[in-house]
Amino acid sequence: MSESFQASEIDFLASIGIVMNQDGTITRDPTRFPCVPATPNITKDIVVNHSKSTWMRLYVPITALKSKKLPLVVFYHGVGFITNSIDPVDHEFCHLMALKLNVVVALASYRVAPEFKLPAAYDDGVDAVKWLRNSEDEWIKSYVDLSDVFLMGKNSGGNVAYNVGIRSNKQDLTPLCIRGLILLDPFFGGQERCESELRHVNDQVFPAGLGGKVTVTGEGGGAMIDRQRDVANLMKENGVAVIEHFIDGSDPNKTETMFASIKSLIYSSR
Repeated sequence: MSESFQASEIDFLASIGIVMNQDGTITRDPTRFPCVPATPNITKDIVVNHSKSTWMRLYVPITALKSKKLPLVVFYHGVGFITNSIDPVDHEFCHLMALKLNVVVALASYRVAPEFKLPAAYDDGVDAVKWLRNSEDEWIKSYVDLSDVFLMGKNSGGNVAYNVGIRSNKQDLTPLCIRGLILLDPFFGGQERCESELRHVNDQVFPAGLGGKVTVTGEGGGAMIDRQRDVANLMKENGVAVIEHFIDGSDPNKTETMFASIKSLIYSSR
């Protein structure tokens, strides 16, 4: 078995259905994080890179059939850089976002650990953006305004969106134009623990350059809140237009409030 993994890491991986084999290979339990299937006529799955087994799911609102081309939100899922399936929560979130914000959503997959360590996820995130720029897919050509694109990520996906934004800002992606980032409760780390991380040190979930406008959301009592505020402040200090949206986790209307904030960012940038 690989000596690069400590016993605690192996136990953690086993708890989420990932087994380290004696020959160094990895076996995943396909039932641990089952993937929700696409919904015909509303969503569809498209292969992005056969050799990397990356793909994306497109969500198109019914209004797209009657309106001009719509903004595109490229969404990077979370779950700690270790799973690459679309769970019911992310699927429903992207579906609602397409309907409520009147946008096309592209949920992009990326390679995950422990088989593929960072920056593989960042590379795949950029590949997804480039694929969209060059795509001949009927839905992309008919419904998407490539000059009005936003990168969004939740939790670890927020980290991916942030790094994809930095990398993409250094490239000519014409006619695709990234207008901003939307970071939902993003995961950022550092060499030293900040105060909110220390408060949640025993939680199992915690063992282990930029243009346009940016929205950073988070929950006030969360383990990552201090790091999220630090990253938001760092971007503001470097001239980035940042909208902070930190909410009370017990707010029953937090999803609606968040959608309103995101919609304001998207349509104020048009």
